[in-house]
Amino acid sequence: MAFPLDGNGPIENWFKGATSLTLSSELILFLFLPLLVFEAALSLNARRLIQDLGVILLLAIVGLVISTFIVGVAVSTATGVGLMTCLLLGAICSATDPVAVVGVFKDVGAPKRLATLVEGESLFNDATALVLFVIISGLMVDNAPLELLPATLQFLKVFTGGILVGLITAYLFCRVIALVKNSPLVNHALSVAMAYFAFIFAEHYLHVSGVMAVVSAGLFFGATTDRILNHVEIHTLHEGWEQLGFWANSIIFVIMGIVIAKFLPNLDWGTITALLVLIISANIARAGVIFGLLGVFERFRLVEPVSNAYKAVMTWGGLRGAVSLALALMVLESSDFGDAEKSFIVVLVSLFVLTTLFVNATTIGWLIRWLRLDQLSPVDEVLKRNALAEIYQAGLGKAQLTEGLSSAEIQGGDEVEQTSSEVKVTPEEWEELGLAMFMGLERRHYKQLLDQGAIDGQLFSELVNFIEDALDTVKQRGTPGLEILLDEELAFGWDFKAAVLLHRRFKLLTPLKTRIGRRFESLSAKQSALNQVLAMSAPVLLRATSDERVEAVKKILRGRRELIGQQLKALAAQFPTYFAALEKRRLNLDAANQELDALNRLSQSLMVPKDVADQLQADLSKKRVTASKMPVLDITLDTHALLLKVPLLKTLSSDQLISLTNKLTPSVFLPGEVVCQVGDPGDAMYFIVSGAMEVDLGEEAVILGSGEFFGELALIREQPRNASVKAVGFCELLRLNRSDFDTFITLHPSVRDEVMRAAEARA
Repeated sequence: MAFPLDGNGPIENWFKGATSLTLSSELILFLFLPLLVFEAALSLNARRLIQDLGVILLLAIVGLVISTFIVGVAVSTATGVGLMTCLLLGAICSATDPVAVVGVFKDVGAPKRLATLVEGESLFNDATALVLFVIISGLMVDNAPLELLPATLQFLKVFTGGILVGLITAYLFCRVIALVKNSPLVNHALSVAMAYFAFIFAEHYLHVSGVMAVVSAGLFFGATTDRILNHVEIHTLHEGWEQLGFWANSIIFVIMGIVIAKFLPNLDWGTITALLVLIISANIARAGVIFGLLGVFERFRLVEPVSNAYKAVMTWGGLRGAVSLALALMVLESSDFGDAEKSFIVVLVSLFVLTTLFVNATTIGWLIRWLRLDQLSPVDEVLKRNALAEIYQAGLGKAQLTEGLSSAEIQGGDEVEQTSSEVKVTPEEWEELGLAMFMGLERRHYKQLLDQGAIDGQLFSELVNFIEDALDTVKQRGTPGLEILLDEELAFGWDFKAAVLLHRRFKLLTPLKTRIGRRFESLSAKQSALNQVLAMSAPVLLRATSDERVEAVKKILRGRRELIGQQLKALAAQFPTYFAALEKRRLNLDAANQELDALNRLSQSLMVPKDVADQLQADLSKKRVTASKMPVLDITLDTHALLLKVPLLKTLSSDQLISLTNKLTPSVFLPGEVVCQVGDPGDAMYFIVSGAMEVDLGEEAVILGSGEFFGELALIREQPRNASVKAVGFCELLRLNRSDFDTFITLHPSVRDEVMRAAEARA
């Protein structure tokens, strides 16, 4: 089958004009790819992505390699074309574009973690596809055999090298952007420059993955924007990048439509057969990765279970887009490939991409309906009907003010009210619904705190991310799953533990101060939000359930508030000066916001002229900025000052204290952290400066408070420790090593006698 286009008609002339255009792979690679990849990376939530990074990398790297080999072997076997050419085709056609399927997930309310998996996989498999493309095309040009180990090492070098280049580039550009205040256009221009600089420097100068450099730069910048830009600037930045991504996608598709015209006259049944094999093998490979590889992760509990219905949508929604087209255009322009190879790859890639767009994308909605994913749950159905009743009643009230209503209209409103009671909803579903609604109110309060300057963008993102995780957990696992998540909420994360370790090992105090201050802010914001939410009456859409159900939901929230309050109270007791400064900041900020609100009311009522209002607005805004500045947390951990808090050492002179200071090491321990365990060698004695320690003696536990000490018995007896000791709260300890302990008690008889008496009593 062929298309005779040798005439002089309008269609023939259009094809002739289109095929006369000359394109450069440099244009596609260096102009469009950085925009496409950076826009996708910027829109991803870096925190969520890091949580599932291992799974995403396995899907994007291992999954794409598997797909490449399945497609390559299948097409080569069916067509007789060389295996390396077909592997190159497989690499190009295995990079997925998640736009359509993510849009469907939003429509059906899929978990955000599932959308992150799909978007993250697509983002990283773009880079994987390009690296494989470079490796395979290089082997084809050199006529070298495919050796697994050298190819793997080259892949790792190119992949990880690109990550490092992107992170360094993003860090430097973010330092520059942080200096530019209130200039959204400059910020946007610098972010565009960042994407191109990372790509060109990595690809052209260092010969590592430019795509991976742009991915890591985009993720780093996206995670940093809430620290260096305000909320309005971030919104403007994302809108601008959405436009750039849209136009880059559109232009590539237009270019590909023009280019493929050159090869349409040579389309025959052999090409159509190869296309069918490509479509079938690509979908089989995609299904194997989603159902097989992801299923393995689920079995080992590396990811939350994903229903087979969602997996089917992920498989069928694995569309191919601009990245595949860009790689095909690079093949077309390259002089390293023969005309037959160019025609084979470009035509199949173009038709395959168009097939996914015109077949998969247009039928995915039908698949959603067939799988019944578009149907509302009983809870959502009640919400819908109650909302309709509320809207209808509001309309009735308005209409009654203007004209009379017929009995049919009034009866219609009663019918809407009545149908909501016909849907059967279990008590557990009502409880889950109530939690979702109250958490939605909590999220709204965080937005108010952000607008008022009480919290910054970074903390706002952290708080909202937790709410979204909680909502997903409630939806997937119900109240039991939420209880587990709430226990994890107050746990000290890896970043906090790393800060403690840095201080303990290397005496670095700044990371620890930052994390403690951040925990103060987070707990205070959560306590404020829960206080406000619990003081509110139940949302009107919960009126179809009983007061007992609403009270059960509030009981869960009150328990969470109590735990948060306990943690905040413990921190306040540990750092009372800082807590008092935070309270003063809150009062000053409330006063500044009330003054701004009063000015806005006067301005809106035209009681204050515009020029006067503008001047007052500027002055009050500066006042609010000053009031919103966080106080400085002072955790000097001055060993000499801490020694003065230990009653045992009060008999020492100033010179003796100074001498002892040089031998003691201050350490911070988190609640629940173990200091020593039964059977450990006795290598040190500890003084409790602040906080409390629990000594587990097996049958009973003893609490030691500030000013007390422990660990001396093992040193005196020269035996392993006979008890386990862990921190009850946030604690500060002073550590005295064995050799210094022996010297210390020899030089200070009074202290030695006191230590010996305590040791004998404890023995």
